[in-house]
Amino acid sequence: APREICNAWKADRTIAAFVQAERFGRLSASLMAWPFTRLAQDSVIWKPAGAGAVAYHQDGGYIAAQFAPLRNNSLTIWNA
Repeated sequence: APREICNAWKADRTIAAFVQAERFGRLSASLMAWPFTRLAQDSVIWKPAGAGAVAYHQDGGYIAAQFAPLRNNSLTIWNA
């Protein structure tokens, strides 16, 4: 089955270095015309060989209570 770790940057320095890379903040700010950005959450998802598909879902349940994702304050970046 597919696996997921939410906020893996808090537990692993290698993941933190990738997720918090300045290039993603600059790209996000540029695309959205924001003066700055902040990281709300990262998710590491991996699928072992032969694992089924990731079903349709909403990630709202994983978002921290102090951050309310809205149309004008949120951006998702997928990396493979």
